Amino acid sequence: MNSKKLSVIFFVGFTIISGCGKSVSEIKDSNLVENDTLEGDITFSTEETSGDSNEGFVQMSADELLDRFVNGEVSAHCLYDTAKTFYITELDMDSEEWDAYSIGDREDLDNDGEEELILCGPYGGKYLDARDGEVYEFAAGDGTAESLSYTYYQGYVWILYSNEMNSGYKVYHMERYDGADSKVNEMDFSEEYRDENDPEKGSIYVINSDEVSEETYNELCSRIFAAQMNTY
Repeated sequence: MNSKKLSVIFFVGFTIISGCGKSVSEIKDSNLVENDTLEGDITFSTEETSGDSNEGFVQMSADELLDRFVNGEVSAHCLYDTAKTFYITELDMDSEEWDAYSIGDREDLDNDGEEELILCGPYGGKYLDARDGEVYEFAAGDGTAESLSYTYYQGYVWILYSNEMNSGYKVYHMERYDGADSKVNEMDFSEEYRDENDPEKGSIYVINSDEVSEETYNELCSRIFAAQMNTY
């Protein structure tokens, strides 16, 4: 995640669509089929890791493994330390508390043809992937500086992290996968005041570290946020 501090006014007027209770078939915009490239789109080298297989469950389908996780029968490996695991029973499920989780949809979030499980919850919840007989935490919201959602862009699903914690400070990071253990593309975009003490001087618009025009930036934002799926 790009942690460079940026002061931003967020481009308003984008449609935010709830990701809990919606299916992929309900997203009917050009982001599902477009393959054109805007100024600043950059492809990074593939990063791959592999998880340990579990002989007892390796023959199960992804859906069967996720069902077992939901039923509390198997645990999931933690996102940042796969040696650690957690059961769904360890989460606050379906309570009235702000940090409670609930079972969301299953969508193909890593573009591999198999659906991941969405746990709607605080800061966008958690996305779980099943592979090689194991369940893995694939993505997770981590405070207001890393709120989790996903969107459709250039014909693929992208994981979107948003930082909107401060007034005038908006920065976004997107990741595209070809399988949850293979990240194939990233994108950062943001806008900031040229002078944080004088908003009248206008803003700086940035895509992947390159300053771009306001028109180019707003075109990118309109595509990404029109198809964003919120999983709070």
